[in-house]
Amino acid sequence: MEATDGRWSSDGARPARSWQPPTDNTPPYTHVPGPDHTMTTPRHRLIEQRREQLGIGVGELARRIGVSLNEYYDVESYETELTMVLPLKNARSLAAVLGFELGTLLGAGPPGGAQKTNSKPRHVILVEARQRLGVSTSTMAEDIGFEEIFVHSIENNSEALDTYPYEVLKIVSSYLKLDPNDLLYAPPA
Repeated sequence: MEATDGRWSSDGARPARSWQPPTDNTPPYTHVPGPDHTMTTPRHRLIEQRREQLGIGVGELARRIGVSLNEYYDVESYETELTMVLPLKNARSLAAVLGFELGTLLGAGPPGGAQKTNSKPRHVILVEARQRLGVSTSTMAEDIGFEEIFVHSIENNSEALDTYPYEVLKIVSSYLKLDPNDLLYAPPA
């Protein structure tokens, strides 16, 4: 997935026009615990360091997480690539291969008690949250700056949101007044 000119190129999604998710004051650098890491290090550097510690080449890691070599190089080169461009399904694979906890790697934090006890699939959580707000799919789509087909897609398929970067999950969770971890750690259907 490539961000060009500020647009995501999957399922008709486009960035928000006037509505923006609230800033959560998350620092751009997050400490991800690991061997020999006692200070805060940029995420993209931690990824590179862990890959090197494990003796995995960039081509091998790119293949294992399902991205091109150029896409993977961007993950290690740019701080925001992991959260703003790399689809969640690939970020999940990256975290698993490198031995990182996904939420911590993305800056969302580890799963909490509420997420572990939530047994509803992600798409059900999304439908219920939107209905609680009393908004239609078209209103939600308009408010967050996406096409209505995007809302239908994420409400009908638990895995649909994994085809978008973490920042899209944050936009959706913010609009629906959900903790991003509730969506990040929701079980599959």
